[in-house]
Amino acid sequence: MTSLLEQLRTATAALHSHLDRHTMMSELMSADLTEARYRQILQHMYPAHQQLEAAVQQGVQALRLGYPLQARLAWLDDDLIKLQCDIPTMAAVKNMTNQAELAHSETMAPVAIGSLPALVGWLYVLEGSRLGAAVIAKRLQRQLPNSPCSFFSRSIAPQAWSQFLLFAQQVAAADADDVIEAAQQAFNSYIEQLKAPLGAPLRLPKSAEYAN
Repeated sequence: MTSLLEQLRTATAALHSHLDRHTMMSELMSADLTEARYRQILQHMYPAHQQLEAAVQQGVQALRLGYPLQARLAWLDDDLIKLQCDIPTMAAVKNMTNQAELAHSETMAPVAIGSLPALVGWLYVLEGSRLGAAVIAKRLQRQLPNSPCSFFSRSIAPQAWSQFLLFAQQVAAADADDVIEAAQQAFNSYIEQLKAPLGAPLRLPKSAEYAN
């Protein structure tokens, strides 16, 4: 019988590839990446990761399953602050005026995870992103050695993936389709967030500094 992990990999392969080929994701691996562009990419990633992580946190708390989730959004906050960037907010959509922008704003609504299969599907995307973060961190350390990249470098935690795999074993084989549907939803949500206009930023002091 095909394992749940193998089913997830197969069912989300196209979405995963689409995300990897996204302009901003591919630029993080480019030899032409500048710090200015790096700032912009992190700002666009912020709402996407915020929604993904918030959905999983809500699910873990609501289901009381005791998953040892390590939140990572604070590391992205820290990188943006050190880069003297504005931190975008998902909630600020009032300035979106055309229909295309308003359609994107619908993806900003909180996602309610109410079952173990749904939680495992979203966790697959969130915890799986750590694996890609390791590759990106190495590239950034070569390309922009003086720029902060805590979000990527601190995401490298092999034990987190092992914990996820152990946790996922609680899902019954009959619920595999629900897990896959949730994982696809999580990928689609992340991709749509990258397309969305940035919300109004939280202004940061221009005197912010960071140590190399």
